[in-house]
Amino acid sequence: MKFIYTLLMFVPALLMAQFNGPEAVDHDPSTDLYYISNKSGGSILVGPAGGPYSTLTSSVSSPHGIEVIADTVYVCDGNSIKAFQLPGGALVNTYTISGASFLNGLTSDRDHMLWFTDFSQKRIHSLDLTTGQDQIIVTNTVSTPNGIILDEPNSRLVIVTWGSNAPILQYDLLSNALSTVVPGTGLNNCDGVALGCDGKFYVSSWGAGAIHTYNNDLSMGPTLFVNGLSQPSDIHYNIVADTVVSPNFGSSTVTFHNDPCLGTGIQEQEISSFNVWPNPGNGLLQLNGSTFGDLQIFDQQGRLVQDMEVNGSNIDLQYLANGQYVLTFTDKKSETVYRTKYLKTSNK
Repeated sequence: MKFIYTLLMFVPALLMAQFNGPEAVDHDPSTDLYYISNKSGGSILVGPAGGPYSTLTSSVSSPHGIEVIADTVYVCDGNSIKAFQLPGGALVNTYTISGASFLNGLTSDRDHMLWFTDFSQKRIHSLDLTTGQDQIIVTNTVSTPNGIILDEPNSRLVIVTWGSNAPILQYDLLSNALSTVVPGTGLNNCDGVALGCDGKFYVSSWGAGAIHTYNNDLSMGPTLFVNGLSQPSDIHYNIVADTVVSPNFGSSTVTFHNDPCLGTGIQEQEISSFNVWPNPGNGLLQLNGSTFGDLQIFDQQGRLVQDMEVNGSNIDLQYLANGQYVLTFTDKKSETVYRTKYLKTSNK
């Protein structure tokens, strides 16, 4: 009996997945689970913040950028994008990308469009999930592209690059033009880029072993956010948890760093100074405090849902889908920024 008991005690440990060169991370707000590209382990791991983590699938050879869209997780794997069903992890599609060599960074509109970098070919691709058609949108980035993020309010992709004094690029989705927005960051080997709810950018650097920030137009930075990391890779910002998540390739760890976004470069107030009620509510809500200014509404993925002027204490948000949102209010008189979270429930 003692021998059997010892075996049972070891079963949970055997089932626990371990990080082995984690490369990228994304968050599914519907389940509050994180999905991690476990590159050296040849797997995708899943679990809550802090674990425990389990293996979603091992049907990948060199997983890099990762994105969750509805009930599917997409991952860069060599020259293809692989799609796995959630929650089970069954492989449902493999998109072999024409001319691709080493697909690395991945971003999406959380709907039907993917954009990703080819590290070796110095290209940027797009993939329309509704048609399955892929396209090379940039044939030569000159600098080696790595992490990529959709900046939807500004209709652009922001790309960080590998190398010494690595520049930051942007691709205008309206004009289809590539340009250099930061000629030299002073950082070496930038890997990942994430976007905060106030438009602040986070950039991870292997050379610095750190994550730095830039303001929303990339004119100010880099400012040190956190250091002491070992090869921080394709980072993610969870807007609901106010947390930057860093997969650290060198130390085989995933770390969580709190950073409430209350505005960049302007006076800030505590979250408690801005109240809405009823919360949760059906979308008909009242504001407490200053009532003349701009209100921005962000969904759980950090996408800007609405940018509106407020002049009064009553707001009608019944049109919003049920779920959690972040409300950022800028008082036009004091230029103070207030922020709170709001849970939209049934209209009934």
